[in-house]
Amino acid sequence: MKIEVILTGPLSKYGNGSREMMLTVTRGWTVGDLIQSLDIPDQSYSFAAIGGKKVKANDQLSDGDIVKIFPQVSGG
Repeated sequence: MKIEVILTGPLSKYGNGSREMMLTVTRGWTVGDLIQSLDIPDQSYSFAAIGGKKVKANDQLSDGDIVKIFPQVSGG
């Protein structure tokens, strides 16, 4: 399956400096599998979205998905 991944903000460092990439993944992969394969630490991202809808780590990916991963935000 082919999916597009968009890494926002400082997460682009996990895409070797690229903010957007196309990946081929195995059927049955989850959002969590994707994040783990990119070596993104749990504390570095806040959530992921597919098609503008927030998804959970155990949600399965589908061919053609566009997965956007958002960093943790802090401030005060």
